[in-house]
Amino acid sequence: MNMSAFFMQTNLNETILGAIYSNPYTQNKYILALLVFVASLLISKVITIILKRYVAYLTRKTKTKVDDRIIEVAERPAYYILILHGLKIAIIILNLREAVIPIIMDIITSFILAFATYLVAKVIVILIEEWGAAWAKKTKSDLDDQLIPLFVRFSNVIVYLAGLMVILSVWGVDITGLLAGLGIAGLALGFAVKDSLANIFGGVSLLLDNNFKVGDKIRFQNGQVGVVLDVGLRSTRIKTYDNELLIVPNGQLANEWIMNFVQPDKTQRVSVDFGVMYGAKHGDVKKTVMAAIKSIKGIKKDPEPTVQFMDMGDFALKFTARFWVDDYEKAPDRREEAVCKIYDALNTAKIGIPFPTSTVYIKQEK
Repeated sequence: MNMSAFFMQTNLNETILGAIYSNPYTQNKYILALLVFVASLLISKVITIILKRYVAYLTRKTKTKVDDRIIEVAERPAYYILILHGLKIAIIILNLREAVIPIIMDIITSFILAFATYLVAKVIVILIEEWGAAWAKKTKSDLDDQLIPLFVRFSNVIVYLAGLMVILSVWGVDITGLLAGLGIAGLALGFAVKDSLANIFGGVSLLLDNNFKVGDKIRFQNGQVGVVLDVGLRSTRIKTYDNELLIVPNGQLANEWIMNFVQPDKTQRVSVDFGVMYGAKHGDVKKTVMAAIKSIKGIKKDPEPTVQFMDMGDFALKFTARFWVDDYEKAPDRREEAVCKIYDALNTAKIGIPFPTSTVYIKQEK
């Protein structure tokens, strides 16, 4: 803004103020206070109409519903906050007794802070719910359905406690001791429910890391295998292949070694170890077993099956046959079929399969 524009604006403001104070009606503080309050009513009404009609019209064109919900929630609190601010200005103009003004001002300020706290809490809830809905589409677990209400309640408690602290400070209440008491109480509560909190945060970490979801086949560090039935807030339920139900705390599960058969995809490699008698030609063994494996239906051609000569053992030449299936659920049946075909193929080719044997030499002394 250049100097001429600045002076023009200053002169305009002085002209308006001069017109207000020179008017015989506005010289009366009661009339002026009433005019200010009525003006705040009109301004708040105009802003409400703008939010409802024009801003809401623009937000409806966006892809997200967050802005629509925020505008809808902010309409009433913003209306009351503007009216209360106009009421404060009107009271200042009335110039009441000094003993009365601070009390009235504190009451009005408390209501303004209460409406502002309500608005902040609602906005945070909307953000959490929208984030949770977007996250729930990516997961098949019910854990997010339990976490979202938990986060909503936790955020409400934090926001309303903060608003209450600010309101108390307006009334001159020393909140230092109250904060210290809340800190000690929170520490004691944390020690009392540390296991439950560990399980809850373990469930959150499982959801965020996406280590597994409902329906996945997993293996634990101790070798236990099962299918995930449900990921709860405190524990995860897993059904073993013996139809046994395992209930594992999420805190323990988050810190354990886990193998997921489904990730990154369902393909799985199948291995069959076998041995043949010494004297057999390893080329003939590999050719015979490879033909047997390729005759199995349902195995993948890429990667190709392999037969490898692994070791010369104590009583047998050790081989390993490997092939891939497109679904881990087919692996047990395909492995059994491979074992049968390898056994039959070796017998047909008259390649001996040795028994575990050992030779003992006895030295006879003269």
